[in-house]
Amino acid sequence: GLIVRFPKYLDKILEVGDDFVSTEPGALWGALNQKLEEKRGRYVPCYPASADFSTIGVVTANNCSGEKTVKYGSMREWVVSLKMILADGKETEFKRLTEKEITFKQIQQDKEGEIYRRMSDLLVSHPNLIQNSKPAVTKNSTGYWLYDVLGEDGSMDMSRLVCGSQGTLGIITEIELKTMKKPRGTSLILASFPDLRKAGSAIEPILKLKPSAFEMIDRKKIPAIVLLVEFENEHGEPVKELI
Repeated sequence: GLIVRFPKYLDKILEVGDDFVSTEPGALWGALNQKLEEKRGRYVPCYPASADFSTIGVVTANNCSGEKTVKYGSMREWVVSLKMILADGKETEFKRLTEKEITFKQIQQDKEGEIYRRMSDLLVSHPNLIQNSKPAVTKNSTGYWLYDVLGEDGSMDMSRLVCGSQGTLGIITEIELKTMKKPRGTSLILASFPDLRKAGSAIEPILKLKPSAFEMIDRKKIPAIVLLVEFENEHGEPVKELI
């Protein structure tokens, strides 16, 4: 195996825009979200628990999600584009391309052109097999995510495939992420249940209220089943639907 460490060199936060941030892979999550909050009052919600010492590149390669995954999904949902070094040594940018843009890419006689030709053949030839293999789960951090590379309009986003690929498809050199306004307050609700079955039956109706974080503590830690549910709000008001 090969481990590539970026923090010594590629650790810059390149640009903080109104609704995006561009960063090198060695930048730390804690520093990124701190800068976003200071400059724009925004953040990227898919930070992992190890945000203070995790790099953006690692989180992208692993398709991490963290405590906010129940509402905001994983890293894959927040990547706008990324640049990476392919096997031919060239730096290539991957983002969502239109059918016309893909056609021009397929004409290229290089590694990037080969990728778009072979991926188009794969996705167009086996759409049912790919979609039927998609796990019916709320969180999926597996790699080689073929399900959403090809859009309904014929567009293609290769960054969806790179996220979660564990560095096996190339070396990421730059990442652009969407950002969102950071909520001003949160409400935390603690719900206790006598057994796991009753706790499980409460989860589905709670999810309809769009909590931002969800955690269960079982009998191995305390003498009951407890659900911890967090909701985001602007003024810290309680979630009345659960009270």
